[in-house]
Amino acid sequence: RPCGGRARARPTPRARPCTHRAVRPGELSAACGRTALAISFAANAGSPDTPAQTAIDGQIRAFLADKEAEAYAFAAPNVRQFFPTVESFMGMVKSGYTAVHRPQNWDFGRIKETGTGAVMQEVLITDMTGKNWAALYTVEQQPDGNWKITGVSLKKTDAMTM
Repeated sequence: RPCGGRARARPTPRARPCTHRAVRPGELSAACGRTALAISFAANAGSPDTPAQTAIDGQIRAFLADKEAEAYAFAAPNVRQFFPTVESFMGMVKSGYTAVHRPQNWDFGRIKETGTGAVMQEVLITDMTGKNWAALYTVEQQPDGNWKITGVSLKKTDAMTM
């Protein structure tokens, strides 16, 4: 029994045997007597709902799969101007954005449209050491219709990702 066989008795004070299934990576079971959280190497709690979120999710997944050229492809022209090669881009990411490069977990937070074809997207990240971060991405739609990441800022936070 994944939860120890007991569940909290919600309607009555008597506990009953747990009938919950095993918790899969990335899921939280709060109904059991013990809260169980299993996290895979990288779990994304929510699916991308917008093109901007799809770009961010795609880049994070490319980082995790060590597909550096694929991750670089999500960078907007303004970023590529400062980091003209995959190697220079990845050097910057690995040295200054470890939480984004190797997250344990991430989920999308608030989103704000900042203009036609431009958004600010909050991403809540837990890094591999268990520290929580709020990443604020700026993402813009390009003339070809694709959405590219124009910038990211990171800030430690007490917020928890699920």
